[in-house]
Amino acid sequence: SATLVNVLSATNSAAGVTIPPKQHAQPQQATTHHPTPTPSLSTSSTATPIASPTPTLLQMQEMQQWPLPKLESHIQILRQAQQPIPPPLLTLLADARRKEEKKTAKRVANRKSACTSRARKKALMEEMARTNQRLKR
Repeated sequence: SATLVNVLSATNSAAGVTIPPKQHAQPQQATTHHPTPTPSLSTSSTATPIASPTPTLLQMQEMQQWPLPKLESHIQILRQAQQPIPPPLLTLLADARRKEEKKTAKRVANRKSACTSRARKKALMEEMARTNQRLKR
């Protein structure tokens, strides 16, 4: 910061511009400041965090596009902040998890099917090779 002021001063003086030096604020005497207490929002002995408003329809539509890790991360942040998790957000999380499980199950089934298909093709090719050898004799 000080070097920037020196560079600017040198640049301005070379350009023929005079800028008075900035007066630094003198440290003020410590004053006793008594903050006014804020009224408690809860009358119970165990204060619970104020519920955040339920996400708007627009926010929920945007959240529907979030991938599962982002939803889980958002819920983790809410939990760390000790905020209640809105029911629509829990529903989105459950749907995203169900979708992810279905996708994983589909991939496993596809892998198994592909493996079976390759094994059948290999057996067929071996059978054709044996048949071809037999016919050549």
